[in-house]
Amino acid sequence: MNTIYIHKNDQQHGPFTEEKVRNFLEEGRFKSSDMGWIEGTPDWKPLGELLNKTAIQPPPLPPSHNPEHQPQPQNKIATPDRTARNNIDNPKRLVIASWLMIGLICLSSMMPVIGFATWVIAAPVLLITLILGIIVLLKGGTLQGILILLTSLIVAPLFLLIAPIITTAGMAATSESSSRGIPCAVCGKTAVYTPGATMEGLKYVCPNGHVTRSSRLVR
Repeated sequence: MNTIYIHKNDQQHGPFTEEKVRNFLEEGRFKSSDMGWIEGTPDWKPLGELLNKTAIQPPPLPPSHNPEHQPQPQNKIATPDRTARNNIDNPKRLVIASWLMIGLICLSSMMPVIGFATWVIAAPVLLITLILGIIVLLKGGTLQGILILLTSLIVAPLFLLIAPIITTAGMAATSESSSRGIPCAVCGKTAVYTPGATMEGLKYVCPNGHVTRSSRLVR
């Protein structure tokens, strides 16, 4: 069997048998690039070339087919950051939120007298819907984004301005009409408004007890 000397870090090691050197290579004590010399040969050569092989790491173990050792799939849990990002990236949620805010403020403005208070909160609400409309437009919801922008800039402000005026004026006119009374349809005497309006109209009762219904405003 060949006797091998090894030169590493300016030091000479050996002699070792070929089998011993192979073991050293596998253990990592020496590298295949370290210089070696076999008795009877003229030159020093790398151990890998000298042994006609390089130090090879053992191959990885084959995967186990035992179901007990198979990696279990992990359920993807939506983190808060991911949920928030999905909400932002989904224009449908922004569209719904925009129309809800516009609808609520418009309905509030239709209340007589109280509707004037919506003028105070209309500006910040419509500013929010305007921003949401721009985001929807940038996210690809072209039609919905344009409708939200037009409603926030033109339609909703006009509605909020006119609606409380009309409803309040209508309530005042109804109150004035009911206090005046109307002619009785039976005897012609003045019939006075009596609480108890129905779908048929306002209820008026004359001194003789006749009931007259009217859905018109009489001046």
